[in-house]
Amino acid sequence: MADGPHAAGLTGKCVEALQPLDLAVTGALPPWLDGIRLLRNGPGTFDLQLDSGEAFTVPHWFDGLTQLHEFSVEGGGVRYRSRHLYPALEAHIRKHGVYGTFSGCPGRKKGVLGALALQVRRALGLAPALAPKDPTARMNIGVTIGSICEKLYSKSDVNALAEIDPATLAPLPQTSYAAFDKRFKGFLSAAHGQRDEAAGTYYNYTMDLTATGHAIYHVFGIPDAGRGTPHLLASVRAEPAYVHSFAQTRRYIVLIVWPLLLGLPSLALHGAPGAALDWRPERGTRFYVIDKEPGGAGHVATFKSEPFFCFHTINAWEDEAAGALHIDLAGHDDGMGWFEQFSLPRLRSAATPPPRVDIRRYTLPALAAAVAAGPRSEQPASRTTLASSDTPGGVWTYELPRINKAHAMQPYRFVYTAAATSAGAPFFDAIAKTDVGTGSTQLWRTRGHFPGEPVFVARPGGTAEDDGLLLSVVLAGPEQHSYLLLLDAASLQEVARAMLPHTIGFGFHGNVFQRDGATTDLA
Repeated sequence: MADGPHAAGLTGKCVEALQPLDLAVTGALPPWLDGIRLLRNGPGTFDLQLDSGEAFTVPHWFDGLTQLHEFSVEGGGVRYRSRHLYPALEAHIRKHGVYGTFSGCPGRKKGVLGALALQVRRALGLAPALAPKDPTARMNIGVTIGSICEKLYSKSDVNALAEIDPATLAPLPQTSYAAFDKRFKGFLSAAHGQRDEAAGTYYNYTMDLTATGHAIYHVFGIPDAGRGTPHLLASVRAEPAYVHSFAQTRRYIVLIVWPLLLGLPSLALHGAPGAALDWRPERGTRFYVIDKEPGGAGHVATFKSEPFFCFHTINAWEDEAAGALHIDLAGHDDGMGWFEQFSLPRLRSAATPPPRVDIRRYTLPALAAAVAAGPRSEQPASRTTLASSDTPGGVWTYELPRINKAHAMQPYRFVYTAAATSAGAPFFDAIAKTDVGTGSTQLWRTRGHFPGEPVFVARPGGTAEDDGLLLSVVLAGPEQHSYLLLLDAASLQEVARAMLPHTIGFGFHGNVFQRDGATTDLA
């Protein structure tokens, strides 16, 4: 099957712009936006020519080599620059034809362990630690971008961090969460941590594998400078799963372990989470509720629900009147379908439908009684579907969700997502605004244009939850170039766009950073 018009965002090596480019702007940028920077992370290299002359293509969307993009609003205009973060890794691939990826280890040399395999072996004490001098020579870390202790990091689903120089976008030597506290050990982590601005603390977990095939999830907090020291909240023994994100309320972290499990032998052999994934729906899904207070009660309660998978949680809060916790997320009923659907050949050609993803709410009821029963007692969680392709005006896929950060950890109304409008959509073909109270969905859509994650930026002084802008990088398929789109978040009417002279690879996530230090970063 021929590649679709969206494939330009999944092909080749995207142009690097180390020197800022002034972009042509249509529409009018609001003055209050002046001074903001949008940083976006994700794959920028999909195809290479090896030194041998052979062609090399990464097998999966998640395997593309990272490119970091910056859009800055200055004096009523938009400037753009970008950097490929791992040129030494690219040179290694060109020379050897081998790349340890998320989905496997493609290449001409069979049986060679990739970087991820070595991480597993080190986690089990079977290989020594490695700290190469070139920070671009190690792992391809590039899913989310955000701050920890006032430093900027590129993050992924492994226990590794690539610090970024904000002045040049260049990567600094890679580190791990264990550098903050040796108890934060293990192989995997969540690309999406959780940030609590009131507490001035970043939360995440690391997964420590055991020889018996179980996992210990070390859930921790890292306060901002001057706000305390890193602290371990709980170490939870559970099945090893691919956990890309989790939830937080004002008082609790909720670690959700769905039954998309990692087989330890396959992980150690192939060094790739994708090659070790095992969907076991008969195991169900567990919610581990953990006290956020440093030195507090730790793991206080456990709930169980039907099997599902989730890349991205949306929001969570405590319902004091009902004595419950509510967790909203973008849910998949099929835990493995996305892995095949996001393989690069299928994604380029739209050979299979996009994954069907709805917006749903899980309620953990009678929390006080669950805490009294203890964390070893599993209580039932309930599910409510808020919006799906079966609801009036709903779409096939709701993914890459964002909200107004000021409404995190409390009842809210709106979530913004990249959407695939039908099973026949080749990729995300709309931006959706969904009212979680009514389930109604409003769309921005232009035929042949493919948007990414919509980042919400609140208007200073605004009081309405949807008073602000959505920023999304869009591929104009027929014209074969990308642009930064600015939408009014209330109406989804276009405010402005900044045109790039080339295409940008379909990335994953981004955040807006303001001059006063404020950021849209929740994860």
